[in-house]
Amino acid sequence: MKVLEKSTVQQNGTEEKSVETTTKIKYNQIETTQKFILNAIKSAGFTFEDCISEFIDNSIDAKAKKLIITSKKIDDKFEIRIKDNGRGIPHSKIYDVVRQLGFDNQNYSSDSISNFGLGMKFAIINLSQEGDTKIVSVHKNKKSTIYLNVDHNIGSSVSDPIIEETTELSGTEIIIPNIIATDNRITSLIKHLGTVYFPHVDNGNDLEIVLIQGESEPKIIQFSDPFYRNINPNKVTYENGISSNEDELYINGYKIKITGRFFSDEFNHDNFSSYDIKQGGSGFAGARSGVYFRLNGRYITLGGNDFYVRKNSMSGMNRIRIEVDIDRELISDMGVTFNKSRIILTTVEKVMEPTTKDFVLKLDGMIRWGVTQYTKFLKNDSNINPEDKAERDELNRDINARRRKYPLSDDILDGLNEKKGDNKSKPKKPKSKPSGKTRGKYDKRNVDFRYESLGKDKAFDWYKERGVFVVIYNTNHEFYNYYIKQNQSSKKQIDFMTLSLAESLLLLRNTNLDDYFLDIQTDLIIYMSTRLSKYNKD
Repeated sequence: MKVLEKSTVQQNGTEEKSVETTTKIKYNQIETTQKFILNAIKSAGFTFEDCISEFIDNSIDAKAKKLIITSKKIDDKFEIRIKDNGRGIPHSKIYDVVRQLGFDNQNYSSDSISNFGLGMKFAIINLSQEGDTKIVSVHKNKKSTIYLNVDHNIGSSVSDPIIEETTELSGTEIIIPNIIATDNRITSLIKHLGTVYFPHVDNGNDLEIVLIQGESEPKIIQFSDPFYRNINPNKVTYENGISSNEDELYINGYKIKITGRFFSDEFNHDNFSSYDIKQGGSGFAGARSGVYFRLNGRYITLGGNDFYVRKNSMSGMNRIRIEVDIDRELISDMGVTFNKSRIILTTVEKVMEPTTKDFVLKLDGMIRWGVTQYTKFLKNDSNINPEDKAERDELNRDINARRRKYPLSDDILDGLNEKKGDNKSKPKKPKSKPSGKTRGKYDKRNVDFRYESLGKDKAFDWYKERGVFVVIYNTNHEFYNYYIKQNQSSKKQIDFMTLSLAESLLLLRNTNLDDYFLDIQTDLIIYMSTRLSKYNKD
C-alpha cells in the first residue's frame, strides 16, 4: 500500500494537509476449462480433409518424402494411420509439441507451411470422437511414444512420453481412433490431396503419398495442376483453349503473384486431369472455379466457387480460375487463420487496410479479365465449326422471325397482364411461392428464372409479379433433368427460347390460338432445345 500526502492552500492563507492512500492492484490470468478449450477447437471449422492436410503439412515441414495413409473400419467408425519418413520429433520436445497450444517463439523456415503450432492438436481433436491418439516419433536413435486422449465430456489430456533407444529410421506415425467418415470420403482424398499438394511438387520437391483403404491395394496419389500449365507452358494469351494472364503487387515489401486462366469450349476434354474428371463425365464445374490461394508447398483453397471480391454471377465465371501466390510473411495480412485451409478476406471498404484494398482491386481486375475472355470467345465465329454455325444461324433466324412478327413492347408487357376487371388476362400463379432466383435483368425488363415443382404436365410456367416477368422450370418434368445437365452457354440460350415462347403465349392470350399454344408449349421447348444441343455440345 502506498501513502500519498497532499497539501492545499486555503483562502485565508493557511495550509491544510490531507492523506490519500492507493492500493496496488494484483492481476491473475483468466482460467479456462478443458471442456471450453475442446469446444473452441471443435468450432474452428476443420473439415475431414483439412485435418488430414494438417498432418501432411507437418510431415512436409519435417522434410518427409513419403507418406502412407492407412484407413481401417472398426465397427461404425474408422481408424486412420499417417506415417512419414521425415526427421521426426526430438524426444526432448515431443511433450510440449503435443501438449502446448501454440508457441511464443517458434522460428519457422521461410519455406514452411506451419505457422501457429496448433495444427496437429486441432486435427486430432476434430477427427477423434474419443479415445487415445498414439504418436510415435523417431529422431536420432531416440523413439518417443506419447498419447493424446480426447474426452468430449471433460476435455483432452496428454500422457508422459515413453523414451527408448532404437535403430529404426527417423519418421513419425500418428494413429487416430474413432473417426466418423465414409469410404467414399476417404477415397476422395486421392483427388483432394493430389491437387492441394501440387505446389510442393511444382516447386521441385520429391513427394509420394500412398493411400491404403482396408484390404484394398495401395493407391499412389497423382498430383494435378488445376491450371493446366503443361498444356499452355509458355503462358501465351491464348493456346489450346486456355487464355492466360498475370499480374503482381507488393505488400509490406513482399510479392503477391496473381495468375488468371480462362478455359473455353475449345479445351480438349481428353486433356482433363483426374481433378476435373467425375463420375459420368468431365468438365469445368462451378465448384472448381474461383480463387486458389497458394502458400509455399500447398493450396490453401481450391476455388470452391468463391471469388471473394465478387459473386459468381457473371457469365463465364465457371471457367475462370485464379491463383494467388502469397509469401508466408503475409499470412495474417491475407486472412489465413488457425485453420490454414480457410481464408477470411475482409472486402468491406470501410474497414479494409490500404494494402488489402490494393490486392482486392488487383483481384477484381483479374476476374473482369476472365469475363472479357469469355465474351470475346462467344463473339468469335471462328471458334465454331461450319456445321454448328449453320445450325445456330438457322435457329437464330427462326427465333428472330417470330420476334419480328410478334414484337413485344414494354407497353404490351405492362398492359396485357394488368387489365382491370379482366381475370382471364392475368396468368395463373402457382400455389406456392417460387424460389431460387437465378437471373436479373433481360432486355430492359426484369426477368426471373426459377425452379419449382409444378406437377408432371408442364415443362415450365410463367406469370408477372410486381413488374417482374417470372419463368418457372418444373423440377418434376423430364425436361428439367435435361436442362440441368447443360453447360452455362446452353442454359442461357434455352432461357432465351423459353422466355420468347412465354412472350408469344402472352401475346396470344384471349385469342382463338390461346388454348392451342398452351397445349403445345412443352413440345415446342423440348423441340427447340433438342435442336440447340446438336451444335452446342455439352
